[in-house]
Amino acid sequence: MKLAPQAENFMERIALMANLAPRPLLDTQIAFTAARAIMVAAEVGLFEALGQSDQTAEAVAAICKTDPRATKHLLQCLVGIGYASWRDGRFGLPTPMRKWLLKSNPNSVVAKLAFQSIE
Repeated sequence: MKLAPQAENFMERIALMANLAPRPLLDTQIAFTAARAIMVAAEVGLFEALGQSDQTAEAVAAICKTDPRATKHLLQCLVGIGYASWRDGRFGLPTPMRKWLLKSNPNSVVAKLAFQSIE
């Protein structure tokens, strides 16, 4: 498994193939942003909120007692990295993520994510 920039259009493909994009900056930013988004979402209880049922960003913010605008941005980031889903204006928790991100699951890694945040 490898994290790597993925071109979304023809011009981005050319930029990556011609080595015009600063790959080290892309690689570190992708990993850092994804890690922080996952850790913060776990910390504020966002995955628990999504585990109840599909929710609007505003509903998730109310459950988590977080800023609605910031919560929407975080949810959109999580959709982009595959840790949340979006359909018909609602965000959800993908089935494979429930095993790892719901505290009630015996395989939950939420406590480890909290520890990683401190590290």
